[in-house]
Amino acid sequence: MKKVILSILVVVLFVFTLSACDKECTHEWENGVCALCDAECEHEWADNACAVCGSHAYEFKSVPEKYQDEECPEKGSVVTETITYEDASYGAYVYLPYGYDAEADTQYNILYLLHGAGEEEGYWFKMGSKYAAFRDNITVTMPDNLIYYGMCDPLIIVTPCTYDILGTETGAQAGGDYNYFRDGLVKQIEAKYNTYAGGDVTEENLIATRDHRGMAGFSMGGMTTYSVGMQQNLDIISWFGCYTGAGDAASLLTALSAEENANYKINFFYNGQGTLDLQELRATQLKMAEDLLKDGRYFKDGENFILNDKENKGHKYDCWIVDLYNTLTVSFFN
Repeated sequence: MKKVILSILVVVLFVFTLSACDKECTHEWENGVCALCDAECEHEWADNACAVCGSHAYEFKSVPEKYQDEECPEKGSVVTETITYEDASYGAYVYLPYGYDAEADTQYNILYLLHGAGEEEGYWFKMGSKYAAFRDNITVTMPDNLIYYGMCDPLIIVTPCTYDILGTETGAQAGGDYNYFRDGLVKQIEAKYNTYAGGDVTEENLIATRDHRGMAGFSMGGMTTYSVGMQQNLDIISWFGCYTGAGDAASLLTALSAEENANYKINFFYNGQGTLDLQELRATQLKMAEDLLKDGRYFKDGENFILNDKENKGHKYDCWIVDLYNTLTVSFFN
């Protein structure tokens, strides 16, 4: 009998010892936090993606080769689009991700991506006769790979002509009421393609789906994003990117504080430039960032705002493609 009792005590002690084991947690990560011990992911980075929690990091030098050089087995396509507005026709290009099916119910986020002065709507995708000499089309290869490797969700990218958005003498650049971007481009594109608008391009529905719409551009395209996008179409767009081109903080703060914009917060405002960039544009963007963050009402650095100032990068494509990479992987639609 004593042997039996002793055996039971040994078993109980053994079980208790196991239950009190202080073995280190092996971590069951969910969104960067362990479900077992609440520890935060320490991040095991590879090509700007964490192998543990799937988080993505900003790039400050160049797009990782994995995403810009590899030939993706799942390629998207770029199609030509013509927009008719006020008896005139305007060109644009549209990137459609791999597997896009016009008859399917899948809905896609959409990014309106603008070019700078002296360029055309084919700049980003190297489409059209002006860009025929360009053989490497990173702007297509990169989103293909980013989507394939899970760095961003499949999305639609539209590259219109920035001059068309600005208009002429009565255009937005001159302070006029030129509505081609909203009433022409956005409405005709999203009536046709599978965005979250679902083909319904009424004002009410465009406003209701603003969290799935972004706008970005470089140089003159960044200035246009800042003026036409952030200050005239804030009710239908919530993600913005200015690549070496913005404006003074006062004009944006005036727009954001207007009563009609009270319910339209900016989800993220990405700013990119290089230390070798055009000094006037660089200085303007640095001052704007300083003033917006100092104001403190609408932007918090690292939360819904970043200024990515890249060492030894100038006013060139290799600077802006890094900004587009960051926009797609970290800043937008997250």
